[in-house]
Amino acid sequence: MVRCALPKVLFALFLVLHGLIHLMGVAKAWRFAPVPQLTQQIDERVGALWLLAAALLLVTAIALFVWPQWWWAVGALALVASQAAIITSWADTRFGTIANLI
Repeated sequence: MVRCALPKVLFALFLVLHGLIHLMGVAKAWRFAPVPQLTQQIDERVGALWLLAAALLLVTAIALFVWPQWWWAVGALALVASQAAIITSWADTRFGTIANLI
C-alpha cells in the first residue's frame, strides 16, 4: 500500500519553521543580532532554553521519518521547552502558543 507522505512532510516543515523562529530568542539573548520583534530582554541562560526548544523541534521533524513510532516523545519534550521559552517573553511571543497547540 502506498501512503501519501505530503501531510507528514508539511508537518515536518512546520516543525522546522517553528524551530527556526525559536532561534530569534537565541539571537536576542546572546546578542548575535538585534531582534526588534522581541522587545523584552532575554537572559543568556533563558537563551539556552530557546536553543533547546529549537533543537528539539528540529529533532522532532527528523524523527517523524527516522523514528516514526516514537517521534511524539521527542515532540512532547519540544512542546514543553517551547512553551517554557514562550512564557519567559509572553508579551512578545504569546502567539507561539498557537503553533504549540497545532
